[in-house]
Amino acid sequence: MKKKTILLLTVFAVLLLAAAVFCGLKFYRYEREQNENIALMNQKIATLSEELQDLSNTYKTDREYYENSHPWGNGYNWFAIGNSLTWIESYGHGICSTGVDNDYFGLVKAYLETKHSEVDAFRINAVAWERKTSNRSTRFYLMDPHLSSALDLVTIQLGENVYDTTTYKEDLIDLINHIKDRCPKARIVVIDDFWDAGVSDLRRAAAEETGVAFADLSEIRGKPEYQSKEGTVFTLADGSTDTVSKASETHPGDAGMRYIADQVIGNLE
Repeated sequence: MKKKTILLLTVFAVLLLAAAVFCGLKFYRYEREQNENIALMNQKIATLSEELQDLSNTYKTDREYYENSHPWGNGYNWFAIGNSLTWIESYGHGICSTGVDNDYFGLVKAYLETKHSEVDAFRINAVAWERKTSNRSTRFYLMDPHLSSALDLVTIQLGENVYDTTTYKEDLIDLINHIKDRCPKARIVVIDDFWDAGVSDLRRAAAEETGVAFADLSEIRGKPEYQSKEGTVFTLADGSTDTVSKASETHPGDAGMRYIADQVIGNLE
């Protein structure tokens, strides 16, 4: 009787253990499936978020076409795409130039006005394109409202704020080809990097591979005489004045801006 009781208890214990293992496995599978479902859901949310951002950008672009696109005239039309070297809104000109007439944009515009009876020149700061680390084509909405078949010249001055150059050359090639599609008669000039020889090589390669002009700055790269200086006075858009800070003094000063302008002009003659 005692042996039978022990046997029954053993069988019962084994059954309990089996049931526990079975329930544990079911719980494990459930947890694993739940984790997989959560991961899949998070991935779908990330995808939907990206699609929503793209839709938002598309909407913004479409709206800007009707609200903010530049109204190009019937004369010579130039669109300059760049970073702070091209334009800072509060300054009214490129960083560290002493005024609106002394940055490369103002100097090239003045040259064009000696060659054409009517010149329409417009510029934007597209630093957001530079700071994207990949798939920079999602920033085309910055330029698209102003790209037009009426354009005669497009300059691209983008690279000084690119910190991840993994896809930079390919992204620049995509941008150049995008501009070519939108602006079939425009001459395109890629402006060299003011500081970084490595980024310069990528810019030059992109220009060569797409068959567009390249404004070479290698002769002045790193030379203090072409940079600004701390304390240099410059005029702001509202007519007030300020001085160049220590942090900004390595940007091109008036001499550097003149050299950039001359290199652009050299590609137009």
